[in-house]
Amino acid sequence: MDNRFKKAVQATCVFIRMYVAIFCDLALAACTGAGPRGANIKGSEDAVTVFRETGQPFALISVNEDVAKFVTDYPKEPAHFPQTSRSGPVVLGVGDTVAVSIVTTDNGGFVDFTTASVTPVATTTLPQQTIRETGNINVAPIGVFRAQGLTVAQLERGLTRKLSEVLVEPTVIVELIERQSQRVYVVGAVAGAGRVSLTEVDTRLVDVITASGGPAGRLEDLEVLVSRSGQTFRAPLDEVFENPRLNIHLRPDDVITVQPPERKVIVLGATGNETLRFDEPDVTLTELIGQSGGLDNRRASRLGVFVYRRINRELAAGLDVPLDEFGGADIPAIFTFNFTEPTVYFTSSKWTIEEGDVLYISDNFVEEIGVINTAINALITTPLQLANIVDD
Repeated sequence: MDNRFKKAVQATCVFIRMYVAIFCDLALAACTGAGPRGANIKGSEDAVTVFRETGQPFALISVNEDVAKFVTDYPKEPAHFPQTSRSGPVVLGVGDTVAVSIVTTDNGGFVDFTTASVTPVATTTLPQQTIRETGNINVAPIGVFRAQGLTVAQLERGLTRKLSEVLVEPTVIVELIERQSQRVYVVGAVAGAGRVSLTEVDTRLVDVITASGGPAGRLEDLEVLVSRSGQTFRAPLDEVFENPRLNIHLRPDDVITVQPPERKVIVLGATGNETLRFDEPDVTLTELIGQSGGLDNRRASRLGVFVYRRINRELAAGLDVPLDEFGGADIPAIFTFNFTEPTVYFTSSKWTIEEGDVLYISDNFVEEIGVINTAINALITTPLQLANIVDD
């Protein structure tokens, strides 16, 4: 027995030396790595700490059926787009195509060879032409004339004045055939994605979507994003067609994206870490837990089911959250669900998941004890195993 005890002590020493060697190897690897250690970065004298406090207050709200119904039925923030007033007159630019017609009158009349008659009015339609890089068009019989920067009405008046020098009481009619200088871009779930010219003064969002062939799917299954000047706004497509305030005036270089809404929820904890996506709106907490694998009897804590969500102050006030403890427009809230209650599934079936929610399911106490017990057993049994090896 004494001999076996000595071997166990020797094995323990071998075990300790092995761990010391591994520790030294890891320390050496850390010292000879390609970059600085995290502790050296955080502890550097050259570091200027911007924020020292990482904690923040949050509202911890226990959910019953009444709370679930109140939160789910609370009016959602209305969708909005940047409201822009109707733009000014269409200004011609390089790349725009115009058609110029010249109408002249003469009391003596003009011979109309197509009808073999005499008419006091003669109309000459020039070939369509695109405003060149110089900003000019060519109009016979006066030659080059600047069109860039003028409205259609201004171009008509300018040409009429110039042609009056060589023609008798001319009238000029200018038609904007295609506007390439001012466009928006439509992409995504539409019949004909691409560029759409803003040929009208008050081109609106629905006009452009319709000009692109319309949505490729049901309105209620799609959303529309408007990107402008580095910002992106979104709204359900059916609301855009129904609500005049969402049918906004567009601006040159706006990007309109029609797509299915990205409904996703992050699930962390005992059921595994994953991001779940849903095709249908109004997914309940019951459905989410079911899709993530359910509450494992061995791992998941039925008292540790939490939904993380930011809520506005009005909703928080309705939940009796002390608003004086929080600043800002949004309040970080953690909603807790007790799945040991017999009626909890009525509650979770009334709780609707929202975009951006995080579901966290904590490990139960038995699982945590099991992890600790496994670690302890490993530390105890390893020397004895080594002793058996030495004994062999």
